[in-house]
Amino acid sequence: MSFSTTLKNHYKSNSLSHAYLIEGSSERVLPELFDLFLNTFETKIQDNPDFVKYEMDTFKIDDVREVKSRAVGNVHTHLSVLEKI
Repeated sequence: MSFSTTLKNHYKSNSLSHAYLIEGSSERVLPELFDLFLNTFETKIQDNPDFVKYEMDTFKIDDVREVKSRAVGNVHTHLSVLEKI
């Protein structure tokens, strides 16, 4: 089952978790993730303060704190994308 199918099912059953780890190449994952947010969650990405894309080589505890500090408001619309560079 793809991650987008899992997230759609969780969304429809009102059981989204506070966080999901999705592994895969940016070329495959990001378009599917963006489509999910736009069409399933009906949430825009462009000019959305709840959308953050991080590019980093190593994800450290201070990075976790940064992501957590940005996750305010509706948890269903906050998206932090962490991309390894």
